[in-house]
Amino acid sequence: MIDSNSDQRHIKRLYDKFRTCVLSGNIPDNLIDEDDLISIYDYANDNGDEYVQLMAVICAMRQCPDNEDMCQRRAYFFTQNLGLADSAGHLMQGHVHESALWDILHLLVTRPKPDDACKAMASLVRAFRDFDDETIIQLVGACVELQILDWLCENKALVQGRCLYQDTFLYELARACADAADHEQAIRLLDELTGIEPFNVLYWQLLADEYNQIEDFASALNAIDYALAIDGSNRELQLARAQILYDRNADRPLALSIVRELVETSPSDIDAAVTLCVMLCFENRQSEAKAVIEPLVKKFPSNRSVAANALLLGDRELNALALKGYINSAPELTDEEINAWAGEQSMLGRHIAAADILLAWLHVNGSITSWSLLLGALYQAGCYAEVSSLHENFMLKSAQPESVSCNISDLLLIALSHLRCGESDKPLALLEFVASVDIKDFSTMQKRLEAIGAKNIASKLCNIIETAPDKARIDDIDPFLL
Repeated sequence: MIDSNSDQRHIKRLYDKFRTCVLSGNIPDNLIDEDDLISIYDYANDNGDEYVQLMAVICAMRQCPDNEDMCQRRAYFFTQNLGLADSAGHLMQGHVHESALWDILHLLVTRPKPDDACKAMASLVRAFRDFDDETIIQLVGACVELQILDWLCENKALVQGRCLYQDTFLYELARACADAADHEQAIRLLDELTGIEPFNVLYWQLLADEYNQIEDFASALNAIDYALAIDGSNRELQLARAQILYDRNADRPLALSIVRELVETSPSDIDAAVTLCVMLCFENRQSEAKAVIEPLVKKFPSNRSVAANALLLGDRELNALALKGYINSAPELTDEEINAWAGEQSMLGRHIAAADILLAWLHVNGSITSWSLLLGALYQAGCYAEVSSLHENFMLKSAQPESVSCNISDLLLIALSHLRCGESDKPLALLEFVASVDIKDFSTMQKRLEAIGAKNIASKLCNIIETAPDKARIDDIDPFLL
């Protein structure tokens, strides 16, 4: 890790310059010297920029093919980013036992079983000293990849004593433990790390995140307060502090005040605006929440989080605006994703949201594949007239009847919707059809049982309609009421 802010800014400038050149397709020979090329590669690696990593590797192959450090990075890139373990193996030949990095790569390529990997890693740690940043990062990553993270935690002191930069080791190991959901271990490591580097805001923030994971909110708040003492203008930390204050019901007015100020100072801050919207919904201040979220719906139609949080308000006009905007701006969306989203909302009891997701998809695409989910969501929300209207004005008039797929339960639900809207002829015809179906037409036992139940209820409803319709009695036998 780079301690000097000026060095970090210098490397960022080198990275930006190199990236601009590679994106333009104009990379002059000897644009960057070998050491700077290594720094650019490592910076790109830290920031997940695989394209710049690849171009740095290509430049190094042309400009400095014998550079040992870049050769190692090339081998790791082949293995980890391109899945070319064989190519990495060729680069590795003749280098085993020359350095810790080559030996770590050897383990990644050969992939021994965990017990053997532990022995090999122990031998490696004993054989080499003075692990630099890159070696530390790859060592921790290899322990995760080889499923021996427990070994690394047990031998933390041994490995840490061989690291040139202990903060790098603690940071990488803490992140690995956090990813593995070992939050207690991550907290111990981050406690040690903040003791070594007490003025690093990121470390305090990570510590707060881990305390949140184990629901130790008092400690999380304490860590955030330390971080804010270092960087009081950090919006992410202020938002995290407000969220904890609100969730713990420690000081909700203060939490709302903090988030409202964040939104007012930066109206396009989606995270802050969404958080404020959710808090206001919990306070039953829907009109204020709508005033916060509606401008974002219009400004950021492609943002899923904005659309999803707009649904919390239960405002159907806003739902339609948000969902149609989102669907129109996301051409890669599929029926499966939409159905899954609507299904999640339905499982949470948000039937209007579930229905509006599917209705927006129907409006934009002209068809849906989950009529049962849509009809059921509308029915559970008490929108019987909408079910009746969909049946009469869309399902029965569809130019592609085969795309309107209904099962026997759907037909029963549609009949009940017509009935609850005060009609009798239409529901009676549907119910008589359901009552007359032959269960032998159903291929599976589950479908036959469903058909038997539907036929039984349909027969009872036919009798009610033909005698004296009574809503209370309908409620008594309605299988769709929760």
